[in-house]
Amino acid sequence: MREVIDEVDPEEITPLFDDFFRPLQRGKHLEQYSVSGRYIAAIDGSQYFTSEKISCPGCLIKEGKRLLGRLRKPHPKLSFIIVADGLCSKQPAIEEVLALRMDYVLVAKSDDHEMLMEWVNEQRALKEVTRWEVREKDRTRIYEWVNVGPYAGLPFCLHIP
Repeated sequence: MREVIDEVDPEEITPLFDDFFRPLQRGKHLEQYSVSGRYIAAIDGSQYFTSEKISCPGCLIKEGKRLLGRLRKPHPKLSFIIVADGLCSKQPAIEEVLALRMDYVLVAKSDDHEMLMEWVNEQRALKEVTRWEVREKDRTRIYEWVNVGPYAGLPFCLHIP
């Protein structure tokens, strides 16, 4: 699959996406997949489709930013929630999401975001962290999040709304 995907220019299949998307949207078939009136767009598929041509994190961030722009351009009024992995929880990607008037849910791994994790730990001690536990047969998954917080990056500290 990787070899096939690498050879296809995304611009070539964009009209096909629009051909399917518009009737589904007009028929209100997509509303069941929205959250609070926002469409969810997951922009990570690296576990399923990886590329031999794109390999460095910086290249992937740049391509992610281009993808966000390609998503926004034909749909300037739609509300989106971007869902992405830790690679996208870097300042350039967050700035692009905000500039395109999108909301987001991003993974922030502790080894990538030490200052942020220190702040989250302080918020946890103050009982300001929302926690959700999902119990399964042989494990419990724990999800924790904060809705507002500082993000330390370069060249300045971005405040996450």
